Amino acid sequence: MSVALSLDPEGNIAGSLGKGVELLIISADDKRIRIPSEWPVVSLLKKYSVDCLICGKIGNCTLELLELEKIQVVPGVSGEAE
Repeated sequence: MSVALSLDPEGNIAGSLGKGVELLIISADDKRIRIPSEWPVVSLLKKYSVDCLICGKIGNCTLELLELEKIQVVPGVSGEAE
């Protein structure tokens, strides 16, 4: 299992997924990688086998696409990422 966090330039959870500049991906064995956030984010998350996305605000269309791909979304999160 791996989790992705959408980050702003300061390393905090981005206020909205679209404003995120980087994704922090953490695997079950605590391996961490940072990658630039790019669109389409759904394809990017699938490429890195992400199971769960933690983010701030997220648009309905993106949320539905992620749910179709069986990626759990935890929206409405704010604050420090680590």
